[in-house]
Parts: sequence; structure tokens; C-alpha cells
Amino acid sequence: AGTFFGITNGIDTTVFDPAKSPHIPFHFTADTMAQQKAKNKASLQEELGLNPEPDVPLYVMVSRLAGHKGIDLLCYICHTLMTRSVQLAIVGTGEAQYEQALTSIARQYPGRMVVRLAFDPGLADRMYAGADAYLMPSRSEPCGLSQLIAMHYGTVPVVHATGGLQDTVLPYNPETGEGCGFTFQSYNGEDFLDAIDRSIALYQDNRAAWNDLARHDMSLDVSWKVPAQSYMEMFKKVTGLS
Repeated sequence: AGTFFGITNGIDTTVFDPAKSPHIPFHFTADTMAQQKAKNKASLQEELGLNPEPDVPLYVMVSRLAGHKGIDLLCYICHTLMTRSVQLAIVGTGEAQYEQALTSIARQYPGRMVVRLAFDPGLADRMYAGADAYLMPSRSEPCGLSQLIAMHYGTVPVVHATGGLQDTVLPYNPETGEGCGFTFQSYNGEDFLDAIDRSIALYQDNRAAWNDLARHDMSLDVSWKVPAQSYMEMFKKVTGLS
């Protein structure tokens, strides 16, 4: 019988680097994250036509608008989500039904929800840099890169606990402060909304803990260094080399 090895992806941290990216107006590290991220948020809100509200959490999604990316769940919860004090920005292209649905919903919430039907790497970088949280409700995800980029930029992920998302986003524990994001187990709108509500509660009720979580996420090594070492160890096992 064969043996299977599961190794997660990494990201190129020379390309995705909030301290040096040419696409974002205010560079930052974990030490300067809170102050500089607020400036990036204000700049992003202005660029996207969102209301200039620094204390309203900004949720973003940079994704192909397809069923397996959980866009059906997002459409399902949007109107309820907009009853919360939040902002939502979505950038991507994909299936016509989702493009039309999200665009139609966004028109009903000017200044609070925006959809850009485009593939724009520069804007994507500014989204990661200026957002408070990143939505990734994928139905399936072998590994995923967006959650890794988000964490590297101090943007807290809210994800469906499936595949690589389950491996890379450990659920946040408000009692211990451990974990790196908010997760939901069952693929349905109610559980997705519950995960978002838990993130909203932390953001609104304990901003210091939220900032600690974001800084913790930035401190994680999401580069290819760890996966590369895992590949080397796997090859040694397979070939019998020491």
C-alpha cells in the first residue's frame, strides 16, 4: 500500500510583504501594524467609496466568484450581515450568477458594501493591507493561499474548516488567546454568520485582544521555508536517505 503525505503551501514573502509592497500606501510590520493598518484602511475606504468609519470592521474577500469558493453562502448571508455594523468589500470575477447577485446586493448598501468585478493584484494587496478580516468560506480548499496572505498582513481570517484551511487556521480561543482566526465546521450560512459574529464581538468588545491576534498572525512563518523542509524530509523517507 502507498503512503500519502500532506504538505501545506507557503507564500512568496518577498512578493507579499506589507513592509515593502509597492502597492500599499503605508508599510508596516507587526510592531507598527495597529497604527499603519488604520491608515491603509482609511485609504482603502476612500478608494472603494466606503464610508470613512475607522471603528467599523472591514471584511474583504479577494476570490474567484465560484460555487466551490463559498460564494453561495456569502450571497445567502449578505442581507443579514449588513444589519451588523460592518463593511464588506469583494474583488474578483467568476460565474455570472454570482457576479450579478453580489453586484445587486451591493447596490442596496452604498458606502457599506462594494463589489469590484476585476482581477487587480495591486488592489488585492491594498485589500489585504487595509482590511480587518478576510472571509474564506470555501466549500473545499486543498490548501489555499489567501488565508496565508491575509494572516501575513495582519488580517484575521474567517474560514470554513475544510482541507488546508483547517490545517492553517487554528480556531481562536478567547479564553486563552490561542489560535489565529475564526472557523465554522458545517457548510451552511448560519454557521458562517456565527463565525463572523464571533469575530465582530472580539473586534468591538476587545480591540486590544484583536490587535494581539492580528500581530500573532503576522508572526507566523507562512513562507515556503517550512513546506520546503517538509518536502526534504519526505524525500529522505521515500528514498531511504538520512
